[in-house]
Amino acid sequence: MVAVDSRFPAKRPFGTLMTAQWMLSFAVVIALWNLDFWRGGTALVYYTAWTTFDMGLFSWCAHLVGLHKPLQLGQIHFYIPFAAINFVYSVILFVLYAISTLLCIYFTFTGFRYIGNTAFVYAFATLFCILAGWTCGYLALLLYQASENKPIKLLGIYIEGITTVKFASTAETTTETPMLPK
Repeated sequence: MVAVDSRFPAKRPFGTLMTAQWMLSFAVVIALWNLDFWRGGTALVYYTAWTTFDMGLFSWCAHLVGLHKPLQLGQIHFYIPFAAINFVYSVILFVLYAISTLLCIYFTFTGFRYIGNTAFVYAFATLFCILAGWTCGYLALLLYQASENKPIKLLGIYIEGITTVKFASTAETTTETPMLPK
């Protein structure tokens, strides 16, 4: 039976970051749906936001139902390395959000020449791109710190809402990931 961790979205830093990651990317998609017409580079922004939304929501749901932990069913061991997956896609999407933010800023200023909501919508898309990109970058940074800043070894780590947990074949040890100063 699946045990739902309903408090995961409120756990800081990982739970709130992963929740904000898919919510902010969906806000970018909603903002782009409200455009009167699309400029040439809007497709990159749109696909970046959809990719973040899909991957973030899938990972978030897996953490809610406990699929991120190593499972053992009789003699079968099952583990999906969500920490490594989250790190890789967060780094890639951070770069894509940086490019998307620059495109949205450019489209905001060129949108003043047109009638309608173009500049206004791109301004909101810029804000949401900055915030979603920040969540991707910060999550990648926290996961890098969880790998102890050495060659990145995230295959033996899984994410709890507050900490990351290292597991070994014989024993599990818990290590807390230090938060960056505010």
